[in-house]
Amino acid sequence: MILRAENTKEKGEALRGYNIMADATDIHTIIAFRFDQEMTGTEKQIDYARSILTDKVFKAYEIASTQLSNKQMTAKEYRNGMITLIDGLSQLTDAKYIIDHVR
Repeated sequence: MILRAENTKEKGEALRGYNIMADATDIHTIIAFRFDQEMTGTEKQIDYARSILTDKVFKAYEIASTQLSNKQMTAKEYRNGMITLIDGLSQLTDAKYIIDHVR
């Protein structure tokens, strides 16, 4: 699940439980996401798989932000890429597959 919101204190309660990062195209906007899809696997595998997915997004964010600031990527490409990545990772439901194949 992904949300875009202005970075305000009023949104704090609504964003509880989400991972939050600044939108590299607009410092007044945040991107909030969490991986809450149903997964197969043990509880430990599922927790680890969710952390792998979250780490993947933050790594992509770092790279994309650098490319954006170096004008190697447009704002539209950045936004579309981040949304596509989060949406794609949200479709993964097998914790063991995520652990073995997503890095």
